[in-house]
Order: sequence, then structure tokens, then C-alpha cells
Amino acid sequence: MQPRKPSIVVVGGGVTGAAIARELTRYRVSVTVVEREDDLARGASGACGGVIHSGFDPAPGTLKASLNVIGNSLYPKLADELGFAYRRTGTLILAFDPDGVTRLEEIRGRAARNGVELETWTRDRVIALEPNANPGVLQAVFAPSAGAVFPPEVVLALARSAALNGARFELETEVTGIAVNRGAVAGVETTRGFIPADIVVNAAGVDAAAVAAAAGDHTFSVRPRKGQQVILDKRYGSIVARHIMTLPTRMGKGIGVAPTVGGNIHLGSTAEDGVEPHDVTTTSAGLDWIFENAKKLVPCIERDWMIASFAGVRAISDTDDFIVRESPAVERLFNVAGIQSPGLSAAPAIASHLVGVMVKAGVPLEPEPGFRAFLDPPIVTSRMSTSEWARLVAGDPSFGRIVCRCEGVTEGEIVRAIEGPLGARSIEGVKRRTRAGMGRCQGGFCGPRVAAILSRRLGVPLWKVRRRGAGSELGVGPAKCCLRGGVGAR
Repeated sequence: MQPRKPSIVVVGGGVTGAAIARELTRYRVSVTVVEREDDLARGASGACGGVIHSGFDPAPGTLKASLNVIGNSLYPKLADELGFAYRRTGTLILAFDPDGVTRLEEIRGRAARNGVELETWTRDRVIALEPNANPGVLQAVFAPSAGAVFPPEVVLALARSAALNGARFELETEVTGIAVNRGAVAGVETTRGFIPADIVVNAAGVDAAAVAAAAGDHTFSVRPRKGQQVILDKRYGSIVARHIMTLPTRMGKGIGVAPTVGGNIHLGSTAEDGVEPHDVTTTSAGLDWIFENAKKLVPCIERDWMIASFAGVRAISDTDDFIVRESPAVERLFNVAGIQSPGLSAAPAIASHLVGVMVKAGVPLEPEPGFRAFLDPPIVTSRMSTSEWARLVAGDPSFGRIVCRCEGVTEGEIVRAIEGPLGARSIEGVKRRTRAGMGRCQGGFCGPRVAAILSRRLGVPLWKVRRRGAGSELGVGPAKCCLRGGVGAR
């Protein structure tokens, strides 16, 4: 008779929590992920630009530096296993004055200590390869290993892989306390009841310090830093081929103009301290700052190219480094905190590093021989050839009915996103899984159609379909229509 599997609760359903959950399912353990929101990737992980940074920026010798570089190297294999879009773009850092050129030399030295390859580009090479870049550039450095992903797609792929390997996901479940017995964690109190646990992994982002404090651990603090960001229309998606950015500052990596895997351009982000932990509003002042500074890199950018703006809140630890350790105050509580940028880039490496920390702490982790690394390939008709798409439609005509014109998303893809593992339960959930509603009209055309599909597939009245989480239902009750036949009459 085999011994009972250790039970592990992971608090937080962002990219760090999802990566940890998947990594832990490589071992004979029972994994439960607890997430306060109605879906995964609703926090900082879903509100970033999707750049997989090379690792030239973090201070040498920090966890942030080492795990960034390792994580970057893991992404090509991870994308192959999980089927998410990944594109190697590289990052180009521009300098416009002699002081900036001096700072580029400092970046080269830091990159060398972190083990990151950098190329020095002359002004002529920059303009030849990026003709829309500011012609006032004096010199640049290029990091070829940087890449791009769609962050929600990465988080959901990691989570689906974890679920395939036995992990449970409890959504709309907020942690209200950590049970401690004789100095060690015993479980997690939540809004949906008590979850017993031998081990708790605290990957709660901006709330990580509060979760640790609930167990009696006050050994670190986290402060929020808001980043406002902008997405440009796809018609301008070719203005740059590489992620172009200013010199980093003490507040972060500075403004960037980045091509996305979806064909748009991302601008951002601001770095605003002194905000509330969950303040994701955008402001005119913030957007003005983004465009003013983005135009210093790529002068042709215009404000009316914007189709969307959003904000995320980064978790900044009091050490300004990643915290990945067992709590010094509570046994079997493992804090994974302060995972600000480059957290997305580092996430796969953070997960494997945590396993090493757990083993050193005496956690019995026996390999699970049945672990499945690969997911079935996703069906994304916009990435298919005409002949591949035709064969798909012959088998299921719903893949031939376009619902989202801007992004080319079909009814079949939306149905699959709703009914699959960790399926969408809201319009925003469909958007994160299929990109329906992410185009120029921002759901103006496809939104009602997506809502109707959700209504049918979830078996709820149309007015009960949610925009996002609880409280965002499309209506407050059944409505009557003056047209003969009622709502939906033709």
C-alpha cells in the first residue's frame, strides 16, 4: 500500500501559481490551486505586455537575474509542449546622447555577468533594420534571446497541463486564513470552506504579504506598482519587428514598443507607486505619458492608433528581488513573492527552483512516472492554412462560422474554449482563450454573439451571462421586448 500523497495548496492563479502547479504534478503529490477571481490570469499575469525578457537588466547575483535567464531558455520547449504561440523578437535598447551610450556600456557589463548575449548596433544598422525608429539614435544594444507570448494563453496552457496531471483548481475562492498547528501549516481557510494541506505555497502576487501574515509570517512586505499600457490596431503591427525600448530606470525597464504574437503593437508601461493594490484604472495622464515616450522611440506612432488600454499591478518586495523560500516563521509555508517583471519570463524557472527549495526543506517529492508533458495541439483557425481549415470545417461546420471578424475567431473555437478543461465562464474568459473581442472593435460586433453562445452552452439565460466575474451579469433579470415574439424575435 502506497503512503498518502502530501497535499499542497497553491494560493494564486497567475503565471507563477500555474507554473508551480504544473511543476509539482511531476511528483506524487496532491495539488489544489486556489484563486480568488472567477478565472486564471486575472491579475498582473494577464495585464502585461508578454515580453519574454532576455535577462540583461536584473542586478547580477539576484534570484531575479538567474531565474530570468533560465526561464527565457525554457520557453521554446515549453511552447512546443503546451502549444501556445511564442515568437523570438529580440530586444533593442536605444541611446540618444553620450550619457545614454555610456549607460549602454554598463548594460553590456551587466549582461555579461548574467550570461546574456548582447550585440552592439550602430545608428546605421538600427535605421536599416528598424526604419521607423527615431533617427536621432546614436547607438543601441540588441538582445536576440528576447521573445513574445500572449500571457493569458501561457497561464491557461500551464493550468490545463497541471489539470491533465491531476491538479484541482478552485476559482472564486478567496483565502481568509491559514491554519497553523504546532508551528506548521495545517490548511487554508477560504470563502468556500476549509482545505486541509500539508504544504501551502503562497503565490498570491500583490496579496502575498497578507497571505503570509495570515499564517503569522511578517518577515517581508510587498507594495503595489501600477503599470498602464496600450494596444495599437493590427494595421500598424509592422511598424517595428523587434521589441524597442528606452534605457531602464530604477523604477523598471522603461517604455517599450513591442510586437505581439497577435499582430498588434504593445506600448508600455508606466510605473506608478502609491496606488491601491487592485487599482487597475487607466488615466489620461498615464496614456499621455505612454504616447509621449513611445514617440521618442518610434516617432510615427499616433494616438488614434490605440484600440485598447489597460493596467496591471506589480508586486514589489521590500528586497526588490524575488522571494522564493520556506517561511522562517511557519514550517511548510513556502512564500513565492515579489514576482514583478521579469516574472512572466522567469515563471518556469521559479517553479523548478521552488521544487529544489522544498526538497532542501525536507518535503518528500517522489517522481510521478505518469506525468504527461504535452497537451493536445490547440485549434486556432487563424494559424491554419486554407487546406487545413477546409478539412476542419468538413468535419465540424462550426469552425467555418466566423464570430469575431477582427481576429478571425470561429464558433467552433469559442465552443471548444467553453467546454474544454478549465473552460470559459464569461465573455472575458472567452476573450482570454480565443482573442474574440481583442480586435479593433473590441467586441462591438462579436460580443453579443459570444454572449449568446455562452448562454446556450452554459444553460443560463442571456441576462445571466457574465462580462467577467460575479456581479458583472449582462442584466438584472428577464426583460420583455416590444417586438412580437419577445426577445430575439425576427
